[in-house]
Amino acid sequence: MLNKLTAVPAGTLSKIRHLRVRGDMLTLTWPDHEYGVPLASVFKLLPGLKLNTLTVLRGHVDLTSYDSLSGLIADGDGWKELRYISHSSSLLGYSALNDPSIPSGPNNPFGLWDPNWGPPTYLRKPQPEFWRGVLSSRDGVSSNPSVAIYRSSKQGPIGWVIGEDSRLLFEQKPSEADTASFGLEVDASLCAGPEKFKELLIVARRGHGVDYQVKKGSPFVWRDIRQACPGMTWREIKRKHIDMRSESPGGSDSDSDSEDPFADAFPDVDRWRDVDEYVWTPLHFGLADLW
Repeated sequence: MLNKLTAVPAGTLSKIRHLRVRGDMLTLTWPDHEYGVPLASVFKLLPGLKLNTLTVLRGHVDLTSYDSLSGLIADGDGWKELRYISHSSSLLGYSALNDPSIPSGPNNPFGLWDPNWGPPTYLRKPQPEFWRGVLSSRDGVSSNPSVAIYRSSKQGPIGWVIGEDSRLLFEQKPSEADTASFGLEVDASLCAGPEKFKELLIVARRGHGVDYQVKKGSPFVWRDIRQACPGMTWREIKRKHIDMRSESPGGSDSDSDSEDPFADAFPDVDRWRDVDEYVWTPLHFGLADLW
């Protein structure tokens, strides 16, 4: 995405109204560590962007996909309406204690959680109420921002959740007694058997009259790529922190300029003829078996 859009003249970029991207984090590499950049941060490199609709096909892992979506709602700019599509209902039902799609280990921050460490990472909240509150705080209640969640009425073909007659409004409404422990355990109604493979569509709309265009020099957000790579253009960032992977010992010999390490394995992941036509990669299913 950045390869193409950073090469577009500013006057043209500001006229683009619809965009669809995949939701995986952008991974930047330093000699001694890697740095994951969420979508809300990535769009900060596109000042002037002012989409009517941004459609995101979720990433491979529940926890980071949920976190990335939360970041788009809390800090994302450049879109008036966000459509976030998930192949699985587990996006809203995973356990913050131990997500089965992430390997456990003593050095893995995404593995088993010890209650003595404090609140677990990637803890879910009742949705869409929590996201509505975040967007209302951001845009102002009077501007009437909104967040709605739709769920496929049954496990069906890909794209089932897009059709108005094949989806249902969805809300999580835990009882008062369950609120304190919400998100600490897997929600079987969303993660067990066929229920897991009902698609989700989260639709967030910015408030009326809100200026949502990406601004140059806007305040930093969480994991801001501009803060990690101060003063650098996308071409410079890519050359120094992405292309170096293929130049380092043991790196890829691929000539691809993709920032996604899985792109070459699944080149047809997002080819389509209609704006509502999409596919999911094999990595979206059975990820635990691939680690």
